[in-house]
Amino acid sequence: PLDVEFRNCRYRIEGRNNLMEYGLLLHPTYNAQEIDFLLQGCRKDGIAVDIGANIGLYSLPLAAAVGSRGRVISIDANAGVLARLVFNAESSGLSQIMPVHRAVGDHDGKVDLSICRDDLSIVSVAESATGAVPMQPLADILAAQGVKHVDVLKIDIEGFEDAALAPFLESAPEQMLPRRIVLERGGPDGGDYPGCAAAFKRRGYKLAGRTRSNSLYRRA
Repeated sequence: PLDVEFRNCRYRIEGRNNLMEYGLLLHPTYNAQEIDFLLQGCRKDGIAVDIGANIGLYSLPLAAAVGSRGRVISIDANAGVLARLVFNAESSGLSQIMPVHRAVGDHDGKVDLSICRDDLSIVSVAESATGAVPMQPLADILAAQGVKHVDVLKIDIEGFEDAALAPFLESAPEQMLPRRIVLERGGPDGGDYPGCAAAFKRRGYKLAGRTRSNSLYRRA
């Protein structure tokens, strides 16, 4: 294992087939624009939501930003990386992270994970009646965590953004609508997923910018 510091947080890198870590984490500018965009929207007692949290490359800097009175809801369907996120948070002295082992979808169910042999950070999910990982709508996950408002949200879940995020945005009360959202692009022609794009428009979100892989949305 290799221990590194990234944005004043501590991470342990393990194994040699995780491109997320070896290809990105060792670069101090990793997704700098996206992380800074979210950090600017975090209040000291705020709530951040990280869907597809992996080992905490977004969660840990967000936890440091919200302070001791805030929380970060870190959701991932991969129990292995979620355990490593918890280790990294403890090593960084951050107690604000609430890890949630779930897949996020538009209904209750179960999924099985398929982890890419050549890159442990990339998984695909398939719904199955006997799946090992529970799936829940985002609203239910946040309710179970006692969340009453959301400051910022990041989502990167390999193509399931519409199922996970769009229903939440369509029905969430005002106080639960994040002021800033970062999501991976993956729609037609490299744009946003159609369901998310439609929900953004209806709920008053404006595109603040795009990076190589992500879209940045802001709500007035």
